[in-house]
Amino acid sequence: MKKNKAVRLALCALLAAVTIITTRVGFIVPFTNCYVHLGAAMVVLVAFLMPGHYGAAAVGIGMALSDLLGGFALWAPFTLVIRYFQAITLGSLASRKNRSSLIFAFVASGVVNVGGYYLAELAIYRNSIVAAYSAIAEVVLNIFGATTGSFAYRLLEKTKAIDYFN
Repeated sequence: MKKNKAVRLALCALLAAVTIITTRVGFIVPFTNCYVHLGAAMVVLVAFLMPGHYGAAAVGIGMALSDLLGGFALWAPFTLVIRYFQAITLGSLASRKNRSSLIFAFVASGVVNVGGYYLAELAIYRNSIVAAYSAIAEVVLNIFGATTGSFAYRLLEKTKAIDYFN
């Protein structure tokens, strides 16, 4: 069944709200400025559930609003853009039936994320060492997000809930 724009927009808003909540559940990695959170799994889950601009917007807006609500307003514009393009990259390259395509999509979206935040850290702190430490933590965050998001998607596949997104 093809969803109309109003339904897609409502699902996008719902996923953005869930992304805000899951992004607030996490911790800052010592000696980096990286925030490890469950929102990383939402990037994968949303990119699989709603590939394209709707899903990418849900992730980008949700994480940017989480930055605003959490007192990290400086990061919100960077997060919006980086997470949007990370979700677009993952959603457009991933084929859940082809393992090598899936791995390539995870790596490519991870490069978008790590590279984006590295450049953002350089722009904000003007210190390549701080940016490099944070990049290492972002790699860990991407691995965490890929595994937990994939697991959550597999669980949803076993229920009828996934039909709402198709």
